[in-house]
Amino acid sequence: MKKIVQIAGPVMTLALLVCSAQGQATPAVTSAPSYEGFQLPSVPGTMTYSLTGSERVRAGAIQAGAADALTLSGNLGLLTSSPVHPFSMTYAGGAIVSEGGGKSYIFQDLTVSQQYTTKNWQLLGTDSLLYTPETGGAGLSGVPGVGSVGVPPTTAPDGVLTNDQASLANSSSGSAIRTLTGRTSAGVQGDYQSWRFVGDGTSTSLYSGDSWSMGALMQHHLNALNTLSANYTYTDLTYGGLAGKILVQSLEFQLQRSWTRRLAMNLGGGPQRVMGLGYSFASDASMTYEFERGSASVNFSRGVESGSGVSAGVHQTSVDASISHQLGYQWSGSVTGGYRDSTGLTVLTKNSTGYRGFSTSAEINRALLRHLSVFGSYTGERQRVSGTQASPLALNGFVQYFSFGITYSPSGLRIGRH
Repeated sequence: MKKIVQIAGPVMTLALLVCSAQGQATPAVTSAPSYEGFQLPSVPGTMTYSLTGSERVRAGAIQAGAADALTLSGNLGLLTSSPVHPFSMTYAGGAIVSEGGGKSYIFQDLTVSQQYTTKNWQLLGTDSLLYTPETGGAGLSGVPGVGSVGVPPTTAPDGVLTNDQASLANSSSGSAIRTLTGRTSAGVQGDYQSWRFVGDGTSTSLYSGDSWSMGALMQHHLNALNTLSANYTYTDLTYGGLAGKILVQSLEFQLQRSWTRRLAMNLGGGPQRVMGLGYSFASDASMTYEFERGSASVNFSRGVESGSGVSAGVHQTSVDASISHQLGYQWSGSVTGGYRDSTGLTVLTKNSTGYRGFSTSAEINRALLRHLSVFGSYTGERQRVSGTQASPLALNGFVQYFSFGITYSPSGLRIGRH
């Protein structure tokens, strides 16, 4: 579950990324390119896709012994060529077929985004739907052992790690940004989220809930390298099994700086008020570096989250790091890692259970043919629960995933008018 009280940054970033992509041209090929596998499209008017089959072994706390499964999955990315109203779509889904007599599952992750741009206005709407049958993992689909670890989003699973319990999450957001001067813009944004556990048992619905947020933002470009912004957000959280609601107000100031063409940094922070608990300081920071054949990033955040369905809101500190690199013309590798320290809010309940989790994923790919590659991957997730009122849905222990598979990923297809 993404951060629920800091939505201006992601909305602005997505809008700016789509705009910058419109100005890119297809690079001329001067030599045989190295194998990159599946990548989301960055050139307007492009569609990319991949098909993957893998064998996965799981061991650890969720169940005794190891579980073998065959996974069949696919990824799809689409970015239209319109300079005025570009549309983008990302899909990752498939099936986990048990080979040991256990349950088989499907998983689905779909995100669509529509933008409309005029001389002074930029309108953006995004909607995402995620269905997962088990604890989340890094990569495009959020399911461990199905490849695409190095494809964004490359962060570790967000929020509190859960056991094998099917969940359904939906997020819809929109923004309207107006250019006031050559350097200054202002706007409004809104966000709605819902999260549901859809398995058996009454305990699965206690902390299922909804949130909506609304706010205003202002951004000013100091110069070509530095940008300042401020945004205010009001968030309303409700939970189906509990009476009442959690109200959160947040005021954040941000500095975005490009140190070089390859190194960028973002620093943000400000007061945050949870009604009934008082004030705290929310913050976030990130740094990204693009090198010749890869990229690396580090992210930090601290603030309020929904609780991932296992708690009525949490105050969470998180750290993420990732690196992806081309290892020659046939090899590529990616590594991600994350840390989460979450404590339950005591607004609707007196449950202040703590959840401290670590996760890491690594994947290496080797090209066999022009569009065909094999991969091996590993995911490890550990979470410790402190407190006497922990949800039975929270992972409490260590679980590991080992997998190897094969992926077919052809070159991007040109679509629309050119």
